[in-house]
Amino acid sequence: MNDTNLVLQILVNNISLSDTAKERIAKEYEALAKLFDASDLDVDIKYQGSYALGTSIRPLNHDDDYDIDLVCILNNGLNNKPEEIKHSVGDVLLNSERYKDKVEENRRSWTVEYFNSHVDVLPSILDPDNNSDLLITDNKNGYNLINSSPFKFRDWFIRMSNYVPKSVDYANSIEEPVDQDDNDDKLKSIVKLLKFHRDKYFDKKDSELKPISMLLTIFAAQLYDNSLDLEHALQKVVCGIRGFLEENNNKVINPVDSKENFTDKWEEYPERKEAFFDWLSDIEKSYSCINLSKLKNVFGESRVQNAVKQLGEIRGKQRDNNLFGLNKDTGLELRDNKYSNSGYKRHTFYGD
Repeated sequence: MNDTNLVLQILVNNISLSDTAKERIAKEYEALAKLFDASDLDVDIKYQGSYALGTSIRPLNHDDDYDIDLVCILNNGLNNKPEEIKHSVGDVLLNSERYKDKVEENRRSWTVEYFNSHVDVLPSILDPDNNSDLLITDNKNGYNLINSSPFKFRDWFIRMSNYVPKSVDYANSIEEPVDQDDNDDKLKSIVKLLKFHRDKYFDKKDSELKPISMLLTIFAAQLYDNSLDLEHALQKVVCGIRGFLEENNNKVINPVDSKENFTDKWEEYPERKEAFFDWLSDIEKSYSCINLSKLKNVFGESRVQNAVKQLGEIRGKQRDNNLFGLNKDTGLELRDNKYSNSGYKRHTFYGD
């Protein structure tokens, strides 16, 4: 792994949810599960959204905070009206000593607000017609049920992370296929890098103009090529978004529901489209040719300096353990089976 890729991966680790945040999320999930288990409702509670995909990042400037989405599936709610489904879940939260002062109703969910963190609990039922995973509540124009497929989307995302380019014939290739878990991490890393750049760019701007995470996730998955390292895979995604939109007439269709277009509001709200393309121009400048100066503009001086420091420590340990080999094409690299057996002889003060 070259230095740029390693620095990018260190930055990804730095912007990912902290261990403290993940522990708090697990405890929050357990608390909500116990609360609903003790109620009269027969429900299943599942993660959805970024946390279910493994693409959650830390909120800006709040290392141990989090935003997560849960679906609350009423197993006996098929004959209930949408309003009843919504409020049966809300009543459990509002009657709880733990949550009653932290809960507010939103268009589709109930939101539990903490300082710099929140949990969205989305009431739903299974879709009896199997057109989608769920029917979720929506009260934009009175209470209704609309289709939603978070589990099918997660399956699609995982499949895309394991994509093997057709042009590569691994059966007759010298190199073995890239490890599937590593591929999965690479796509997740790209989504996280896109999301952090978006959050930083819109930090002082109108939050209503910020592109939703679903858009960025679809762009990354559709344009991702796991034959590339992280740096070049990221560049291919970023530099491919504009062409992707041109080819699809500025439509971004839900890959598991062809009736849903995630840019359908651009005509009604042209300022959102304008803000998106302004952000796209900025991220193209940041990631089309990656260097330390550009990374500092995105991630901040301190975070990048710490990443470079970690890089130096990693490279030092690798040298001490003679883990470098000579790449015949590019010179010194971390030892790998595609390199020659010529070791990098570390220098000491003993004439070895």
